[in-house]
Amino acid sequence: MKLTPIDIKKQEFKTALRGYDKVEVETYLEYVAEGYERLLQTNQQLEKELNTLKVELRHYKDVEKTLKQTLYEVQQTSQLSKKTSEKEAALIKREAEVKAQQMIEEAKAEVEKLKRELAELQQQKDSLITRLRYLLSSQLELLEILETDDNQLDKIKAKTRNSFKGTKRSPITSEKQIQ
Repeated sequence: MKLTPIDIKKQEFKTALRGYDKVEVETYLEYVAEGYERLLQTNQQLEKELNTLKVELRHYKDVEKTLKQTLYEVQQTSQLSKKTSEKEAALIKREAEVKAQQMIEEAKAEVEKLKRELAELQQQKDSLITRLRYLLSSQLELLEILETDDNQLDKIKAKTRNSFKGTKRSPITSEKQIQ
């Protein structure tokens, strides 16, 4: 049974011979009832505050739980991001190595092509020099023949002049007539 201040105030005691002073008991009961009422009010206020604190505590625990979950998710995302970045970096590096190797192979192929072209040009140069030498040699031979022919022609002319000195000259119209 719950005791209230009213119960204390209305409490009645049996009277007996030589019992307690009624006024003193009633005054004391009034004093106890007021003190008990203050205690009840204080208790109610403390219960309200306790309930408020419980609600706040529940809220803070929820916030803490949310923060822990968020922190865990951030850590997981960070680790995943790190792994993804490492994979991407490795892939980029591998692609760069493949591209560099491909560029090296292309450069080697280009060098080989240029070497072949250079060898072909060298061969064409050598062939041209040979042909020019042959042509110049032929032209020199032709010049020598022409010089020989001119020398022979001069000799024939000189002989003819010597043999016809004193005779009447007829004009020569062509070299064929001389020969």
